[in-house]
Amino acid sequence: MKKGKLYLHVGSSKTGTSAIQSAMHLGRGDLKKAGILYPTSLQWVDHSHHHFALAFNAIEGYPPRYTEDEVLDTLSKEMETKGCPDVLLSSELSPHYFENEKFKAWASRYFSSCTIIYTVRQQSEILLSLFNQLVKDANVRYAGSIFELAISNLDRFNFRKAIASWRKYEDVDEIKVFNHSEQIVNEFAQYFGIEAKKTSNVNISVPNTLLPEIQQRTKGIELPADYRAIVKDILSSYEQGKYKKGKQTVLFSKREQVALNKFYQSSNKALAKEFDLKSFPKKKNQIRDIKAY
Repeated sequence: MKKGKLYLHVGSSKTGTSAIQSAMHLGRGDLKKAGILYPTSLQWVDHSHHHFALAFNAIEGYPPRYTEDEVLDTLSKEMETKGCPDVLLSSELSPHYFENEKFKAWASRYFSSCTIIYTVRQQSEILLSLFNQLVKDANVRYAGSIFELAISNLDRFNFRKAIASWRKYEDVDEIKVFNHSEQIVNEFAQYFGIEAKKTSNVNISVPNTLLPEIQQRTKGIELPADYRAIVKDILSSYEQGKYKKGKQTVLFSKREQVALNKFYQSSNKALAKEFDLKSFPKKKNQIRDIKAY
C-alpha cells in the first residue's frame, strides 16, 4: 500500500466533537470512496477513537483497554483490509503522539504527511458545557463550582497555546482549525470532500438551570445508579413544570463570562486571524446571564 495522509482530530472537547465523530462514522462509506479510513475497529460507543488515544496516555478513571502495540497492529490490519491509504483518527483525549517512538515509527511507515485538526469554541461556552457534562456524569459527579472548574482549566482553555504545542513536531505538516458553530459538522465533512449525514444529538445535556439542584440533592451519593436515579427524578419534575422561574438565581453571569473571555482575548484574536476563523471570539452582546434554580 502506498503511503497516505494521517489526519489527527485531537480536540478540543465540548466543541462539537461527538457530533463530528458520529457524522464521520455515518459517512465512513463516502470517506472510503475517497481513500480515507475512519476506523471502526477501535471505536467507543460514541464513535470516537478514545481506545486508540488511551493506549498512549491513560487518564484517571479511564483505564486503557489495549496496549500501544495492539492498537497500532489493529489499525494497520484495518487499513490494509479496506485498502485506504489515508486515515482519520478523532479523539479529544489525544496526547502528543509524536513523543511516542512506537507511534512515530508506525506513522513513518504508513504516511507521508500528517495534519492536526483542532476545533475551538468561546471559552465561556466551553466552561458551561464542561460543567454540565461533569455534573450530569454519574461516574464523575462534579460537586465544585463553575469558578473552581474555570480556575483548574485556565491553561487547557488557551487554544492558541495548545495548537502551537503541535508545531514542535517535525512530523506535523499542517494544522487545520474549525470554530464551533451550528455548521461545524458540515464544514468538517466538506474539508474531506463528503456531505455530512444527519445525526441525532449524541451527547444530550441536562438544562443548565438544574445543575445546582443536581449537585445539592446528590451530596453523599456513592453509587452511580443512585446518582442517575436522582438526576432522572429532577428532570421528570422539571418536565412536569414543578420548578418556577421566579426562584432562579444566576449560575454564570454575563460579567463573569465576559471576564473569562477577556482573559483569552489576545490569544483568541491572534488565533482567529491566523486561521481565518469567522465569529471567533464572540461579541459581548451575544452573551447573557445563565440562570438556575
